Amino acid sequence: LTGTQAKVWLTFWRFADADTGLCGVSYATVAERVGCSVRQVKNVVNGAGGLKAKGLLTLVRRGGLRRGANGFRVRPVPPRVRET
Repeated sequence: LTGTQAKVWLTFWRFADADTGLCGVSYATVAERVGCSVRQVKNVVNGAGGLKAKGLLTLVRRGGLRRGANGFRVRPVPPRVRET
């Protein structure tokens, strides 16, 4: 994982429910905590080689206007995830 990917994943992990791994934090909150832009968080999550592509986040509920934030299931990081 890159440094930004690790920070974003850790922020999602911090907001996730300990039993289910479900997390409903907004991209804006993650960006504020990590210290980057919302666009960068979206790229880290959704981009090629991003957290969804690596299997570390799974979208379980699509958010939007009057629906709140996206819902994600946060997966633990395998013992050895290498940058490709």
